[in-house]
Amino acid sequence: TTLISELKAKRNPNHEYIFVLTGDHTTPISTGDHTFEPVCFTITSFSALLKELGDLDEESVKKREEIVALSDEVKLFNEISAAGGCLGRFP
Repeated sequence: TTLISELKAKRNPNHEYIFVLTGDHTTPISTGDHTFEPVCFTITSFSALLKELGDLDEESVKKREEIVALSDEVKLFNEISAAGGCLGRFP
């Protein structure tokens, strides 16, 4: 079993799982050591993930899109791309 199959089995239509993926520090290749640069992160809902995988019916997609209104066009998970996302760069 995978995490996705486990969550699908336990899914409740009145609740939504939210995933946050991040690192604990940056380690640029140029220094090879930890730095104090911002750490990129991404946030998504379980429904958005299922939609991307083609595993969510259209009625559920419409209902869930009302919940998740914040999105951007970032397609890569790295510091430079993340800085251009809708949340920008945190000081």
